[in-house]
Amino acid sequence: TPAGKEMLKQNVKILKDNPALRVRIAGHASAAGSDQYNQVLSEKRAEAARNYLVEEGGIASNRIETVGYGETRPAQVESNPADLGSAAAQANMRGVFEVIEK
Repeated sequence: TPAGKEMLKQNVKILKDNPALRVRIAGHASAAGSDQYNQVLSEKRAEAARNYLVEEGGIASNRIETVGYGETRPAQVESNPADLGSAAAQANMRGVFEVIEK
């Protein structure tokens, strides 16, 4: 999404401005789909963000770890997991950046 791309650009700037910084990108998924599918999807989501930082932003790959949590750590409870357009599902389909070393 355009908002997601803008967030990635902001993270590139932060990483360039702080060359010692290392981050972990945690991928998450909504409750729609099987546990296995959502696990793989969340891992791919984190990897896609990492690839953008490395390929488009020029950030060294050894500064970025990735992990996928599937649907195991929701930001919001989804009353109807089949509704991917719900605010809860949208909130759960995310990537979270965590500083792991300053």
